[in-house]
Amino acid sequence: MDFIHVIIILVVGFAQLFLFISALLSILKTPNVSTTARVVWVVITFVFPILGPLVWFVTGRSSAIHPA
Repeated sequence: MDFIHVIIILVVGFAQLFLFISALLSILKTPNVSTTARVVWVVITFVFPILGPLVWFVTGRSSAIHPA
C-alpha cells in the first residue's frame, strides 16, 4: 500500500468519526426530541455508524426542529 492510499483511508476514517460524533452531539442537544426518540436515534447511530448519522441529518433533525 502506498502513501496515497494511507492518506485516503485516514481522511475517510476521520470524516466518518467526525460525522458520527457530530450526529451524537446533535441528537443530544436538539430541542423538541423526546427521550424515547433520543434513545432510538442514538441506537441507530451506533448500529449504523455511517448511514445512521446521515439519516439523522437529512430527516431526523429537521423533523425534530419543525414538529408536524
